Amino acid sequence: MKALEDNIFFNAGKGSVLTNKGTVEMEACIMDGRTKECGAVSGLSTVVHPVSLARRVMEDSPHVYLAFHGAEEFARDQVSLLSSSSMLACLVVPGKVF
Repeated sequence: MKALEDNIFFNAGKGSVLTNKGTVEMEACIMDGRTKECGAVSGLSTVVHPVSLARRVMEDSPHVYLAFHGAEEFARDQVSLLSSSSMLACLVVPGKVF
């Protein structure tokens, strides 16, 4: 999944398409089928690998789901790889990618 999040041509991570307000908002979730444990995050704008943060929620917190400011704060506390939202956005124009 990290490879997809690093690919500017995939609508995740570095290839995030902007919202109608011109901001980046990403989400991710993960589940362990054996244990039924899960973790999810949403509203992220500075986390390079949202799926890695979702795994941290599952493995290293009492929570199942964190969103927006809470998810960003958790990311900073976990020393996850953060980036500016401008490094994650992909401007899409029909026929072109910038």
